[in-house]
Amino acid sequence: MSLSKLGLKGACALSAALAMNACSVDPVGGGRGGQGTAGAFDNPAGGVGGVGGSGGTSGFGNPIGGSSGTAGFAGVGVSGAGGGMTGMCGGDAYAAQTKPLDIYVMMDESLSMIVPVDIWTPTASALNQFFASPDTAGISVGIAFFSGGCDIPAYQTPVVPVGELPANAMALQMALAARFPGPGTATEPAVRGALAFAKQRATENPDRKQVVLLVTDGEPASCNATVESTAAAAAEGLMTDPAIPMYVLGLGNINGLNQMAEAGGTGQAFVVSDPMQVQAVVDAMNAIRGLALPCEYRVPTPTTGSFDKMRVNLNWTQNGSTTVVPFVGDPAGCEGAAMGWHYDNADAPAQLVACPQTCDAFKANGGDVSVTLGCPIVVVM
Repeated sequence: MSLSKLGLKGACALSAALAMNACSVDPVGGGRGGQGTAGAFDNPAGGVGGVGGSGGTSGFGNPIGGSSGTAGFAGVGVSGAGGGMTGMCGGDAYAAQTKPLDIYVMMDESLSMIVPVDIWTPTASALNQFFASPDTAGISVGIAFFSGGCDIPAYQTPVVPVGELPANAMALQMALAARFPGPGTATEPAVRGALAFAKQRATENPDRKQVVLLVTDGEPASCNATVESTAAAAAEGLMTDPAIPMYVLGLGNINGLNQMAEAGGTGQAFVVSDPMQVQAVVDAMNAIRGLALPCEYRVPTPTTGSFDKMRVNLNWTQNGSTTVVPFVGDPAGCEGAAMGWHYDNADAPAQLVACPQTCDAFKANGGDVSVTLGCPIVVVM
C-alpha cells in the first residue's frame, strides 16, 4: 500500500506541553525561538532550536559539546508563522500507514457450542458480519477449529488460509457453515498450534503483524489441558521473536479466560455473557480488532530528496490541533515518557514505533496520525 502525501506542507506543529527542553514557544508571537540544548553523548547533533512566535526569528542550538566532549552542531530553529504555536519548517507530511494486520482465529467447536443451547449459530452469524464489515477491509483473517484432537501440528494448518478481507469473507463464512461441533475441548494443543503457525508466518512476513484470537465457550477439558497449561502456552508465544500476542473471546462467563489473555499479553479476555446476542459478539470482535491494530508506521519514501532519519516527526492530530510526539531513542526510552516513539531499527529504520502508552492514547482518543519528513527530529530532553 503506498503512502499518500497530505496536502498540508510543513505540518510541524509543536505542542508546548511536549516541548520540554527542546524549545521554547512564544504564544503571543514576535518572540525569538529558544536556544537549543547542548550536544550530548547520545545526541551529538545538539538540541532543536526553539519555535519562533509570529514573525519571530529562528532559534539556534548550543554549539558547546556534550558530556562526551564531542562538539555539538547548532540546533535548527524554526521561524514562526501566524499564531506562534505552529511553525512552518518546510517538511512534507504523509498519512501514517501501519503494518498490515493478520488474525488467525482458533475457534472452539466443542459440543457445548450446541448443547444444551445452540450458541454456534449466533456466534457464526456475528463472525460473518465481522468478516463482511467495511470496517475490517484491509486486515487479513484465517480460521481453524478445535474440539478434542490432541495433535498440535493439525492446528498449524488453517482450514481457511489467512487472506485479506473482504475478499476472504466468503471462504470464512462457508467454513463456519460446514462445521459441526464434536466432543472435547483441547484448548492447549490448539493454542500451541495456532501460535506456531503465526510465528512461522511472522518470520516469513516481517512487514505484517500477526495475532492469534482464541474463541471459546469453555475451559480446557481434553489432552490433559488445563487453564494453567494453556496460559503457559500463551506466554511462550510472547517469548518468541517476533512475539505473538493472543486475544481471547469468551462466549459466556468462563473461569480462567483472563488468565489466558494476560499470559498472552493482551490484558484480559473479552467476555460476552450472553452469546445469543449477536451484536454483542460483533462489538467484542471490533474491540479486539481495534486493540490488535499496530502502532507501527512505515517510513515514507520521500517524494523529493533522500531520507534523513534525523529529520522525521510523528504527528497526532485531534480536533484540529496537532501534537508532535517526541522521539525517545529506543524502547527503553518509553519508560517514564508521557508520550514517545522510536525506530524499529536505529541503523536501518523502516518503521516508527509508538510507545505503548502513546499507542493506547491513539486508540482511546482517535484522531489522525501522520509522519513528517524534513522537520528536525523533536526529542525528549
